[in-house]
Amino acid sequence: MLIKHKTTSTKKPLKKVRQELPYERPELLGIENKIQKIDYIIYHCLLDSGLYSENIKYSVERRKSRKGTSWEYCEMEVPIKKRNIDKFYSLLKERLNRKFPTISITSSINSSNLRVIKIAIDRLTTHRLIFKEKFTPSTVKVAIPRPQIAIVIDDFGSVYKQAKDFLKIKVPITFSILPFRRHSREIAKLVHEKGFEVMLHLPMEPYGYPSIKPGEGALLLSMTDDQIRRVTNRCLDDLDCCISGVNNHMGSAFTENKSKMRIVLQEIKKRHLFFLDSLTSPHSTAYKTATSLHIPAARRDIFLDVKQTREFVSGQLKKLISIARRKGKAIAIGHPYTVTLEVLKDRLPEINKTQARIVPVSELIK
Repeated sequence: MLIKHKTTSTKKPLKKVRQELPYERPELLGIENKIQKIDYIIYHCLLDSGLYSENIKYSVERRKSRKGTSWEYCEMEVPIKKRNIDKFYSLLKERLNRKFPTISITSSINSSNLRVIKIAIDRLTTHRLIFKEKFTPSTVKVAIPRPQIAIVIDDFGSVYKQAKDFLKIKVPITFSILPFRRHSREIAKLVHEKGFEVMLHLPMEPYGYPSIKPGEGALLLSMTDDQIRRVTNRCLDDLDCCISGVNNHMGSAFTENKSKMRIVLQEIKKRHLFFLDSLTSPHSTAYKTATSLHIPAARRDIFLDVKQTREFVSGQLKKLISIARRKGKAIAIGHPYTVTLEVLKDRLPEINKTQARIVPVSELIK
């Protein structure tokens, strides 16, 4: 049984938002949010039909329609030992149709006599599952340079033990710490002394504010330019001795405002820090504004723990590696949940040895 870290009553609404959505503004999510929910349904259908395996192969790519819609296409090769694909297909159709009545799900046999299931939203194919008896290992091993991945864990600051637990992972993950929390400075100092990278997790206004509160030190759209500068510098000063970069905490509303983000990023530039766009809104202007100011910047590629199950987090790690193989590098953001910690402790050391080199996020930012 998983024991989750206790949270205060003020944290509960924020945690619920992260569990349900990869972004913070539901009406803007469109196809990306549906894809995240489909991923979750697929994992549980595989589990419930006895087909889930750690040996599932993932291939992920970005596609763009003629009308300009961009989405993440995922292809999965599923090894099977038992002929229970029909059970899986029935479960998948039932659960997907219940959640998305207009979704398209088809099953066919391809030219290699393999069962293939395709899922499409508005005529855009989002998932293709290929069921194979077993994977045939290659007889010739070719040395391929390992891609690089960075794992950023957000929201440290309130609970000291969380940071100590994540330091036990023994790979160079990056710690993003909220300002003005009970243990923020203490955690920043500990992590920095242990040789891990530290970032400021800068709170910004989300959609739903003030019902959803980003916490002390938050940048708000109602602030004047001078107020934004003062608050930004207060937050930077709180962890100044340890940080090498900044990423946004929440901020789905604030990051969409180019002029406000420009003021924040100008202060970050003065400190010679990098900026990582957490991409809590698909319409965030943060990354493009940062690059226009010649600030080293990047965007996260994937959230690890939108759903807090081992299967989902493990699947997201596989997708992260697939993205990194295609692009050469990839960045994931997770949170200090118990299930995230357990999966990362189990998987990252082996991934770091055999599949992708895990590096501090600053090494992937240019």
